[in-house]
Amino acid sequence: MNQVRVELVSSLKIYANQNPLDADIALEFINLAKNEPGAFLRNCYPAHFTASCIVVTPDASLVLLLHHKKLDRWLQPGGHPEHEENLFGAALRELAEETGLKAPQAHSQTPFHLDKHPILATIKEPAHFHYDVRYLFISELQRIKINPKESNSASWFKISTLDTIELDDKLRYAILEATKAVLGTKLWSA
Repeated sequence: MNQVRVELVSSLKIYANQNPLDADIALEFINLAKNEPGAFLRNCYPAHFTASCIVVTPDASLVLLLHHKKLDRWLQPGGHPEHEENLFGAALRELAEETGLKAPQAHSQTPFHLDKHPILATIKEPAHFHYDVRYLFISELQRIKINPKESNSASWFKISTLDTIELDDKLRYAILEATKAVLGTKLWSA
């Protein structure tokens, strides 16, 4: 394994130790990193890694979400790593590319949440899975500059109004756990 994969496996083991209820999914991610040569390539099927960010304000009252153009839904910033790119670095790069956000503070370089989700087949690619490694970032409220090729809009949403937005349940849960982590209460417990 190269250094990027060794570091990812190490951080996933730390995540599993901190989140024993997520140990099984962490093991799936570890196995992908160890056993799939193309795991960091977007054209690796049936599964590959993605990296994303949960971004909240220091008082944990707001979360940053993008309205994804292709999927027509609100999501966290993120995307595919460039070949064998460190996933923490990929998440940070995607955040900058998609939002123009400047100088967010990382809560930790250890993953904050893991999410395996299916991607439906299209004319260009078969059905597959994204193994999304999510990191938590903290940022002061900033004006967002979206990439119009990928997003229709971006917004800082009040955590208290998340019930009014159509979100994936796992993302909603990750956001609520992020607020707890930023406010210093108990970290991730699935």
